[in-house]
Amino acid sequence: MRKREQAEGLDWVTWMGAAVLLASVAVLSFSTLMELAVRGGYTDWRKWLWPLSLDAAAMVALRYWLARGLPASARRTGLALALVVIILSTGGNALEHWWQGGLLAAVMGSIPPLVLAAVALLIDLGLRRQDLAPDTPAHAPAAAPGPGELVTSDDAAPDVQSEACDEATMRPLRRDLSERLVQLELLTTKHPTPAPGAEQTPRQDPVPPGLDLALVKRAHELIAKSEGAPGFRRIGRDLLARELGTSPHQARLQLAHYDATNSTTPGAGADTKETASA
Repeated sequence: MRKREQAEGLDWVTWMGAAVLLASVAVLSFSTLMELAVRGGYTDWRKWLWPLSLDAAAMVALRYWLARGLPASARRTGLALALVVIILSTGGNALEHWWQGGLLAAVMGSIPPLVLAAVALLIDLGLRRQDLAPDTPAHAPAAAPGPGELVTSDDAAPDVQSEACDEATMRPLRRDLSERLVQLELLTTKHPTPAPGAEQTPRQDPVPPGLDLALVKRAHELIAKSEGAPGFRRIGRDLLARELGTSPHQARLQLAHYDATNSTTPGAGADTKETASA
């Protein structure tokens, strides 16, 4: 508790010192710019507006730049305006002091506006830091949900459309999806049941898109031969692809088509290794 009170006392002293420093450099910069305005012909009440339009504009622009709730374009504009106004204020102070006392006076006169901008930035950052609760972290860990509670999140979902998709990553996903769609189409195809007494003809299963009829017949022969041979496992995808002269993707589709049309459970699946030779 005592450490917290000491920290608050230190903050109070710091803010008082910053306020005195801010007032001092503001008066120095304001008075110099007002003298420059008089030298430029503003001898009436308008001479007060010249320094006010520069120093006040710099502080407002700094606030816009540091505001987290504003759009990015507004913050960038605030930063650009702050830099331009600070340069104009520094140049005006240096010009007036150079006119009065030469190079040394110009260098000394350019310091107050720069210090004014830096102190204003420091105070603004300090005020924003105090806006956070001292006993509550900025990102407190969420409590564990109880039984039957729905877990929700306030975090914004990532913008997937703004991220570039890697073609090498998406190609296997699209290929796997197409294979699953073909298998689903084969498994859900309904064949008409012949009427009692009618002459039964061999069932002609539709060939899915992407498969050649001649290759389908050849693949069925190879698969049936491998399943009927004693001491052999079912022909695998890679060996079937070499026998047919096609890609492993086409061989996998041939295996799926054979399983669907013969209504048998594959012995080793479409992804088994190649059949061992005798």
